[in-house]
Amino acid sequence: GKIDRYGASYVAGAMVGQQHAIIIAAMPGEPVLERSIEGFLKGYRSVRGSEVDSVYYLADDFTGFTMQNRARAIVDSIQLNDMFSYYTVFPLAGAANMGVYNGLHDAFMQAIGVDNDYSSISDNIPFSINIGIDRFVQDYLEDWHAAQQLPKRRVVGLGSEYVQIVFNETWNSTDLFYDWEDEDQEFDVEDWDIVLRSEFWKQRYGQFIDKAIEEERKYAKY
Repeated sequence: GKIDRYGASYVAGAMVGQQHAIIIAAMPGEPVLERSIEGFLKGYRSVRGSEVDSVYYLADDFTGFTMQNRARAIVDSIQLNDMFSYYTVFPLAGAANMGVYNGLHDAFMQAIGVDNDYSSISDNIPFSINIGIDRFVQDYLEDWHAAQQLPKRRVVGLGSEYVQIVFNETWNSTDLFYDWEDEDQEFDVEDWDIVLRSEFWKQRYGQFIDKAIEEERKYAKY
């Protein structure tokens, strides 16, 4: 069986397509990572019409998955050198992702949670891509046991119970993040609550989910 992350990456890229974005990946050439990168780039490009600011690779090999300090250093450098631009980080570095999450100390930077729900770590994580790998394996083994033979190869992705976008209900609880699409825009109280709370991301998700699923199915054919 296989869990496809292309659609989830696509919708994540589209959802943050209004602002600067960077990708921090463990290493080049790893198929799962490259598929996620391609999905995010296409989703982002579909909204912004341009590429992300940078794609960083922590190493040339699998050691990149452990380089929390290197990931943290990249985040710190961006916050120091371009501190008044809004950035979203899409981290694809396994255990090294914690270096990104631990570095979210600036009101102008946020990161997407990847593989698990990281809402409890930071209010600067607007949503997470939650991958239910344990449940997927358990269901696969149960199907195997019930049928007394190996199940047919399953490929699941966005829209299935195994790939979910989980929203952080405490995102931006400090009120420091605002609508970056129009910095001069003024909101009444009702609009402010929508734009600056998780409802904003839920609306963005609803806007792009169908297209993301379509793109994932199309991509799977190649």
